[in-house]
Order: sequence, then C-alpha cells, then structure tokens
Amino acid sequence: MFDDYSATLPLIIVVVFQTVSVAWVYGADRFLQDIRQMLGRPVCVLYKFLWKYVCLFAMLTLLAASLLNMCFKRPQYVSWNREMASEVKLMYPDWALAMLSLLIIIAVLPVPLGYAHSVLWRRSSQSALNTEAGYAPCSTTDTDSAPLSTQLNAELNPASSPLAEEGYRLLPQTGEEEGEESTRV
Repeated sequence: MFDDYSATLPLIIVVVFQTVSVAWVYGADRFLQDIRQMLGRPVCVLYKFLWKYVCLFAMLTLLAASLLNMCFKRPQYVSWNREMASEVKLMYPDWALAMLSLLIIIAVLPVPLGYAHSVLWRRSSQSALNTEAGYAPCSTTDTDSAPLSTQLNAELNPASSPLAEEGYRLLPQTGEEEGEESTRV
C-alpha cells in the first residue's frame, strides 16, 4: 500500500505545487531570464508555454486519474489463501485506507504550510519594519523638494556640495585618480 499509493500521490501533488510556484508565482518570464543568465545563452521560449500550461495540465490530469482510480476501484492487495493454495485479491480494511490518507496528508502538508508561513512572516516583518522606521508610501508624481540649481551647483563647484561639508569628495567619473590602479576588467 505504501509503495503503490503513499509515495506516488504526494509526489504528484508536490510537483503540481512546484509547477504552480515556478510558472505562476515566481513567473515563467523571470525563470527563463534566470536560466538565460546561468547558461549565458538564450533559452527557447517554448519552455515558458510548457511550464505554464502543458506540465501543469499533465500533472493535474495524472493526479485526477490517480484519485479517480482510487475512488472507483478500491485499493486491493494480494494475499495467499492456504485453503485454495493460490493468491487472492483482498480489499484493504477501512483503517488501512484511513492510515493511507493520513500518510498522504502528512507528506503533502509541509508545502502549503511552508508557503503560508513565509507569506505571513514576510507581511509581519514588513509591517513591523515600516512602523519602526516611520516609512510612509509616497507618490511617484511628487516633485523633488530640492531646487534644480543644487545639482548644477554641486557639479560646477564640488566644494559647495552637501557631501563636501561632511568631509566627502566626489571622484572623477572618467579619469583615474592619481596613484591608484585601475580596477576595470
């Protein structure tokens, strides 16, 4: 029973969760971009379609077929009948099916619980950080409160910039500093 049902169904369910999380939550486009960056070459866009639709459909179909097979055809095992001196197929007792269901739930439960835990932890840590630091949402249409002349003034006369008042100096963008070696590759 454990080999036939308790290992196969949780594996299919975990793969369905994994497919949904990679293709839909993380995003197939971002995943393709990550693979492109790792391989150093473009990846066929067909994989996006396969991850988002074909794999998910195949896994859900396989899961549904397995569950329907279990529901319509009660799980059986082969036993030796001494009186007939042959093998006979017997139905699993109800307590064994309850144990099977419990094993499947225990094997699958960490996936949704882990996701819910990470979402709740992220929300609670973000709200705590935002209230402690006094962050407030801002509008992207707000104008800058600093006058435009501040930027130009700092470029023309670096000694008058706010950084110079704190003892910092601006480094040249194109030329090399005296006595320093280039760190360019």
